[in-house]
Amino acid sequence: ISSCDSFHISVDDDDDPYTRRMDELEEQYSGSDSGSNDAASDVENNMKEDLKIISLYLKCKTGIYNLTSNHYKTYSDALLIISLLFSGSLVVFPLFSAEKIAMSSLGLLTMFCIFLKNYYKYDITSHEYNLFSLKYHKLQVNAENFLSKLVYFSNKIEKQTVFYEKMREIETRLQDFKEESIQIPGSIVSLMPITNNM
Repeated sequence: ISSCDSFHISVDDDDDPYTRRMDELEEQYSGSDSGSNDAASDVENNMKEDLKIISLYLKCKTGIYNLTSNHYKTYSDALLIISLLFSGSLVVFPLFSAEKIAMSSLGLLTMFCIFLKNYYKYDITSHEYNLFSLKYHKLQVNAENFLSKLVYFSNKIEKQTVFYEKMREIETRLQDFKEESIQIPGSIVSLMPITNNM
């Protein structure tokens, strides 16, 4: 996802642009068919480009949430490994020495690592970010599948109407994701500031 931050994707905040565009379609294709082939080809290319941009946006969002999920999972795994090392030392240590203080210290360190792992809830946090990553990925696959189906629409107005309805659906779902989203930690934001602010 390193290429994501080289793109700047913005969405115009318009009053229901899809309804306005469908009204324009009725005017554009009503009446004569003057210069229709070139215009239709340009419109179709624009639709494909829009869907590719949306697909890229969703891919970047999937990536940043997946990166954050892996970030927390790494912390969780590191604490688990350290606690296992300390607890393993409790078994091996008596073979070399009978120092009870050292054994007690290893036991306390093991408990402390397990406490940190549970206190910061790294596993739960990693799972939450992973769920958001899957939501964006699912929507990305949906958009890419729709892009491949565009060729099957022969009627120009039907094709563009379905396209704008799909765009409205994607926008609605993205708005829902935005309302439900959890904050990306600063260490990840510093790596991908543009993707985070999309």
